[in-house]
Amino acid sequence: MSTGNGNDADVKAMQAELRELRARVRTLEAEKRRPTLEGHGARVQAIAAEAAALQPLKEAAAATAPASAAALALGPSVRLEYTRDSPMFRKQCEAFENSLAGLDSLLGGLAIRLRDWSAALRASRDAARECAAWLKDRRHARALFGGNEALGDSSARCATLADALDSYAQRQGRLADAFGAEVASALDAFRAEELGDCEGFIGDVWRLGDAYEQKLCAALRLDTLDGEARADLKDARGAFERSRLALVRYLNGVDAAKCIVIGEAVAAAGEALEDDRRSGEGEAFWRLEAEASLCRQALPVAAKRRRIDGELWDRVGERLEGELRDELPGGSPRTSSAPTWSAALTTEVRSAASLRASRSDLAHARDEEILKQGYLHRRDDGLLGTLTRVAGMAPKRRWHRLHGGALYYFDVTSKDKKLLDLAGCTVVRGTDRGDGVFGGAFAFAVIAEDGSRLCLQAENEDERLRWVSALRRATGAPLNDFASIGAFQAENPACAECASDEADWVSTSVGVALCADCAAAHRRLGGDFGRLRALSLDAWSPLVLE
Repeated sequence: MSTGNGNDADVKAMQAELRELRARVRTLEAEKRRPTLEGHGARVQAIAAEAAALQPLKEAAAATAPASAAALALGPSVRLEYTRDSPMFRKQCEAFENSLAGLDSLLGGLAIRLRDWSAALRASRDAARECAAWLKDRRHARALFGGNEALGDSSARCATLADALDSYAQRQGRLADAFGAEVASALDAFRAEELGDCEGFIGDVWRLGDAYEQKLCAALRLDTLDGEARADLKDARGAFERSRLALVRYLNGVDAAKCIVIGEAVAAAGEALEDDRRSGEGEAFWRLEAEASLCRQALPVAAKRRRIDGELWDRVGERLEGELRDELPGGSPRTSSAPTWSAALTTEVRSAASLRASRSDLAHARDEEILKQGYLHRRDDGLLGTLTRVAGMAPKRRWHRLHGGALYYFDVTSKDKKLLDLAGCTVVRGTDRGDGVFGGAFAFAVIAEDGSRLCLQAENEDERLRWVSALRRATGAPLNDFASIGAFQAENPACAECASDEADWVSTSVGVALCADCAAAHRRLGGDFGRLRALSLDAWSPLVLE
């Protein structure tokens, strides 16, 4: 009989060892699965690359660095570009606004559900504590007395169970605090601080744009502007452009803050669930731990990058302010060679993808000689045009695009509509003065073979030069503007940066002459600013000269 009992004990011991061995195997298998988080290696490399890029970004944000360097440094990280106002820019802003509305709904709903779960965890915690307290109540000690030595002291077993319940209740309390007081509160704070003013902000920017457009259209009806009217127009434009830059900066800042707050939430969740991960065997816990670890590594770098980006945006704002005041910061090229009422701005922040696309567009333009777009004011011909001018109504301002030998415009539906085919047409400049259809500042016209006329008006002399040249190129007529290197040198006799008379280089991105030293500085900037040609050594096409 005793031998049988001994064999049973040996079997139970072997079964216990087998269970322990299986548990170890499961633990080892789980450990092997830990590094399988998709893209883990690439994420680690990206964190290291971002950290390494912080010092060059700080140098670009320094007050001694060229203001244009700040825009180039910002470019790779922006989601929304700061470029000249256009229907495409406004649609991008609207799309960004819609995505933020979806983000607000997502984070708001998540915060509500996290608080509900937190309340449920606290209720479960309280119930577990009540169970533990009931088991520990000394009034039940007599009822738990027993004499089975093999099963042990029932009172001690109940105390052990009560301690486990207490430990579980504490873990639930920590989870409730982490997800309710920390994560949900952080999400609500982000929504209130970052997303609360988005809709009103964008509406204010477009209202300033409408005010500027009305003043500009009214100014273009006049032969001359007095000092007060010019200052009023300049103030309206400045208010609109400053608000556009502020909007782009705000939306990009929200995007960066969104990534940070979600990363902080994941890191906090991983830390709060650490105890449960240790007691569990599910792969989801290991994946969350790996994700939280990556977030903890990336968050300090992201926070530093956001602070530096703020300094870079300040530098871009300084450059824009200089342009609006006609006082560009040192190291910034001039672009306007003619008197204007609305000079083209050169301050912009463009993404790396956009710069690559622009180079592709320029290559396409060199091949097909078609690329021009921008705002034009359409001046109606005939009786309607006469009545419009007599009534003092402003010309229609629309976005136009020259493509494939035809001129298109965009209406309120944002779909391009063909105005006319340019083959066989004649392009003529307006008179800049007078009340006729060809009159008015920066006016020009396209005359078809049947005698019909399309009368247009640019917003400054530089734009008119470019439109006339592009339209004539599309019609097949010879160019008259900047048709030779000699004409270009006559218009640009000195370096645009330092006024040196030894201007042997040209920045083809902004169309200005440069001396050798300033050309070298532009080349170091890279991107579009580094596109240079030598006047005497390189080949020149009519398109590039234009």
